[in-house]
Amino acid sequence: MIFINFLRNYWMWFLLAFTVIFVLYFIFRRIYNLLRIGVSEVLSIQKPEIRKHSLIMSDCFSLSANYQVDINKNKLIIFVHDFFNSKADFKFYIDYFQKIGYNFLAFDLRYHHNEVANKKVTLGSNIKDLVTIINLFNNKYPHQQIYLLGQGLGANIISCLSNKAQVTGIILLNIISNPNYLDSDLKTKFISLYGFWFDRNVKLPVVLVEKLISKNKPYQLQIKKYFENKPFLLWYRLQMNSLINKSYWKLKSSNKKVLLLQSNNHPFGNQKKIKKLMWAHLLYFIDDAHDLLWSKNYEQYCKMIHQWIENSS
Repeated sequence: MIFINFLRNYWMWFLLAFTVIFVLYFIFRRIYNLLRIGVSEVLSIQKPEIRKHSLIMSDCFSLSANYQVDINKNKLIIFVHDFFNSKADFKFYIDYFQKIGYNFLAFDLRYHHNEVANKKVTLGSNIKDLVTIINLFNNKYPHQQIYLLGQGLGANIISCLSNKAQVTGIILLNIISNPNYLDSDLKTKFISLYGFWFDRNVKLPVVLVEKLISKNKPYQLQIKKYFENKPFLLWYRLQMNSLINKSYWKLKSSNKKVLLLQSNNHPFGNQKKIKKLMWAHLLYFIDDAHDLLWSKNYEQYCKMIHQWIENSS
């Protein structure tokens, strides 16, 4: 009788331990897959190629692009835009650098042009696309000195491959260094938990942390309108937070020349963190509007970038 009770207790504890181990394995494996910024779903079907107004990736996906490469000029800037935005953001910068004799490439990130919330996309795909593009232009134009210029999340994407990319230098405008800029109410937390547990890529409403934008009322109205009806997918939001943290450590150990221009009042930038990060690179804090691309002083920033490129080449 004692032996039977012992077996019953043994199997009960065994099943309990097995259940706990299985649940912990499930949770940690899910977290691991998310924190590595998503597995890129880009399949290799063909060789990537450069066309007149597009870049064809290895899975035949076409990225809308504008570029100009004069073989008599040896500097090429590749522009990488922020999330929800497009290559049109760099219009003023492209016009400026064209006039002073630089080559350029601006393209739309995969699914980002006003439709990121409705597509299955990972940041891993965006990073792989950028690596492919750099390799394409390095192979076709081997004498070009390539510089990467990214804004917002585009700056974070650039940072994550700064050591791997065959480029001369990188320029970062308002890199996102505060992963806690999105708030979560109780409803959002329940939706997130459901999506995480049942592997559902649910849509999350965008709720910005009020104290980050409350100091600038015009900007507060603009940013709320900007994010209106543009929910994040759960996997994408988690990958974005992972990317922000990962780009910090990647930049800290970067062997590339780095120029960072950061607005003093940018709500998604952590100034203390950036100052610690950029001790080995060139950093400027700008006392201007949060947006360096559409600022009336954009020519001043272009001149700073131009001077830095000339000194570093």
